[in-house]
Amino acid sequence: MAGALVIERGTPDSPMELFGRNLKPRARGGIHSRARALRAALRASTQSLGRTRQILSPLYDLSEAFYRLFLDEDLQYSCAYFTDPGMSLEAAQAAKKAHIAAKLDLQPGAHILDIGCGWGGLALMLARSADVYVTGITLSTEQLRVARDRASAAGVSDRVRFALADYRQVAGRFDRIVSVGMFEHVGAKH
Repeated sequence: MAGALVIERGTPDSPMELFGRNLKPRARGGIHSRARALRAALRASTQSLGRTRQILSPLYDLSEAFYRLFLDEDLQYSCAYFTDPGMSLEAAQAAKKAHIAAKLDLQPGAHILDIGCGWGGLALMLARSADVYVTGITLSTEQLRVARDRASAAGVSDRVRFALADYRQVAGRFDRIVSVGMFEHVGAKH
């Protein structure tokens, strides 16, 4: 990749519009409503806390079992970092987390806020490899449950805390703030 995206025809949300038009309407909660919700989330720039949760819930509150069908072992779902064309998806996701950790310039004991922490993989990796404390926030009850279970199983619950919260609700001081792939949810203004 040259590092640039060139849209020759249409807009960035044209693929979702095409996808949505080619689906037959299904029962409430089906893939058609999820496609509409994703499109709305991609267009969102300023939304109330309740509206944000309402838009994201159909996308991220799907079961862990569903996401395990196509995500890597660590349940990473965005922004893989392919440093070599022959890398596997798992290796590219590990490279992403290592790249982020290096950019954060973490010091032992630092407190990190992970906005939109997903299934908790980055937070867990940072706590284990950099000896830091991490607060991960998500709007997904399913991701929250899984992330908490994973922290407990990894033995890092004393250094990693996950909460159901919107970034606009978080108070406190943090040494670093990280967020992977969530700009589409907050909009340019935020």
